[in-house]
Amino acid sequence: GPSGPATAATSSAPALEPDAIELAERLLAAGHEPPSRSELGIAAAHLPKLIQAGVAVRIGRDLYAHSDAIAVVTDRVGAIIANEGAVTLARLRDELGTSRKYAEALLEHLDQARYTKRLPDDRRVLRRRR
Repeated sequence: GPSGPATAATSSAPALEPDAIELAERLLAAGHEPPSRSELGIAAAHLPKLIQAGVAVRIGRDLYAHSDAIAVVTDRVGAIIANEGAVTLARLRDELGTSRKYAEALLEHLDQARYTKRLPDDRRVLRRRR
């Protein structure tokens, strides 16, 4: 094409084409309110590449977040648990200023990632690192 050779940040990672980079930027802008596949429209075709590159993460059944946004949420959840002993869905929802839908999806993701552990009363604590 007319553009020069694309250089990847690391030699092992294939360079993402502009459309994939644009999708990554959309996901980053969405932050802790990750869009669904249908909300992304035709851009969703680039999700597999972003997931493979470690840039995007699937949250719950059908939400897609930027891995940097998930890292921020993970840090905030960790801070709440460190300060308060546990985190609840309502607490995270208020902390992020978001809806229950997103707070719940994010907490379930952290449970699945074995970062947090859900207690019978629905509070979450950090899973003990062995």
